[in-house]
Amino acid sequence: MKRICLGTMITLLYQSRMRSADKIKTVCGGIFAAFGLDIDNFNKELPSHLKSGHDPAPGNLIDAARNLSIEDIDRGFEEYVLPLIHGSTNRWYLDEDTFKHFQVPIPAIREQEGILERIGKHVEKMENAKREIKRQEDEIMSIIDGIVGGDR
Repeated sequence: MKRICLGTMITLLYQSRMRSADKIKTVCGGIFAAFGLDIDNFNKELPSHLKSGHDPAPGNLIDAARNLSIEDIDRGFEEYVLPLIHGSTNRWYLDEDTFKHFQVPIPAIREQEGILERIGKHVEKMENAKREIKRQEDEIMSIIDGIVGGDR
């Protein structure tokens, strides 16, 4: 599971909020409600302090996050947080259902071996070309040294 700090989560949700959720308190209220807590039971400055990272997450929010099942938290986010998010921000979204069932065609083993063999041949050609370039550079330097050395 990936973790993000509460301030980052609040900022991300705040940036994608609907107009009706025009206050940071509304976004924080949704997050707290997802964990079964009421934002109004906390200091009124807490939402902005959480967003800025000034205050750490309250202990009872941490306890709720530890004690609730992932299913309960998921239901809480669906009920209280997702309605606050505006879906038309002109951003591209991953269609999770399509992605889950997306199948990547993988060539048969013989075809994969053939691809690797062709790549190996190209790598060998590149190594030969590098050696040839180095040989020609050395030859040019030898000629230059002969010309410059002959004038001394």
